[in-house]
Amino acid sequence: MKILVIGEKCLDIFHYGRTTRLNPEAPTPVFVKDATIENEGMAGNVKENLRSLFQSKIDFFHQSSAVIKKERFVETSHNYILLRVDEEPQTKTFEITENVKREIEDADAVVVSDYHKGFLKEEILQEIAEISKLSFLDTKKALGNWAKDYTWIKFNSSEYMNPLHDQQFLKDHHGKIIVTLGSGGAKMGNNYFPTSPVEIMDVAGAGDSFLAGLVYEYLQNENISDAIKFANLAAGYAVSKRGVISDLSSLI
Repeated sequence: MKILVIGEKCLDIFHYGRTTRLNPEAPTPVFVKDATIENEGMAGNVKENLRSLFQSKIDFFHQSSAVIKKERFVETSHNYILLRVDEEPQTKTFEITENVKREIEDADAVVVSDYHKGFLKEEILQEIAEISKLSFLDTKKALGNWAKDYTWIKFNSSEYMNPLHDQQFLKDHHGKIIVTLGSGGAKMGNNYFPTSPVEIMDVAGAGDSFLAGLVYEYLQNENISDAIKFANLAAGYAVSKRGVISDLSSLI
């Protein structure tokens, strides 16, 4: 299958270390770094999760120059994030050229991971859905009529509660909006999909793993209920591990 991911990628950096004393110069802990792990994040993590599930190359359109960074300082013994430092340079807006249009039209599924960093404008998002055979949207934007042609739309619970959403749109399209509920699983319309309890180590990237699992399982048999159940499994696996998990191949 030809899978196309569109969205902003970032560099996730995790510094792991110890804090055994306070800073004598200020009321802050002294962090002694032991190890650093880097991996692709945001839409890049969605792409890597999909690559591990399909065991094949995943096509990816993302910003080409501006490097978004998320740098976390983690106290290892309790896996507690002491500080997160973000770099968010201005990104160039994505454009749909004739070549890009053909790539979207040819894809069996288009997966949009929109972190609302300026790369994807609403009119571009609308055009992507209009020319896709099958489309999945995960966005931080408030929903409106521009999203009407997406096949499936995914939010977490706090994003879903955004008061800027067009409430009539939510009402008219509630049957294709999937909301993740953390340890409560997920819901779609009036249907709830509980998940098995796991020991939570790190929630970073869990939404990306859920989205990848949803896409993978839906493309197996086009059953959205089965897809949500597998997506719950993927998210549960991600949160049970330290850092961002980009390999879900053990689930298949």
